[in-house]
Amino acid sequence: ELHEGKYENVHFIDPNISIMECLSICDLIVSDESSVMFEGLLFNKPSLGVVDWLIPDCVPPRFPSIPYDFVEKTKLENLTEKVEYMIQNMTPIVKKISHECDRNFTHLGTSAALIVELIDTYINHKKLCVPPVLPTYDLEQTWN
Repeated sequence: ELHEGKYENVHFIDPNISIMECLSICDLIVSDESSVMFEGLLFNKPSLGVVDWLIPDCVPPRFPSIPYDFVEKTKLENLTEKVEYMIQNMTPIVKKISHECDRNFTHLGTSAALIVELIDTYINHKKLCVPPVLPTYDLEQTWN
């Protein structure tokens, strides 16, 4: 409501529309600590995290935790300038984050077939025709 009608290039989407549809057409994700920043990687969409927006569903409200290297960060007072900078420099920013999708998501486009093969193999006591499904990332890095 604060921003409705103030900017011609800012659009508010019906909450019933899939976030994936929104991500496919957006230029930039502005969020707090939402998982939408990770989902945006699937579309090579850069994210901007606002570090001093309070998370309201906590008692007491707290500041967000944004530990992702691929997310640009800013304070609310610099939000407009940072968004303008990112929009004007989109090509190098997208190039910088493009490898993050591969780094964070494994087996894109083949995961369903691999899982069905594993289930079928287990249920029918068959020999695996494909290599076991293993993450391409280091699990130890995930938790540290």
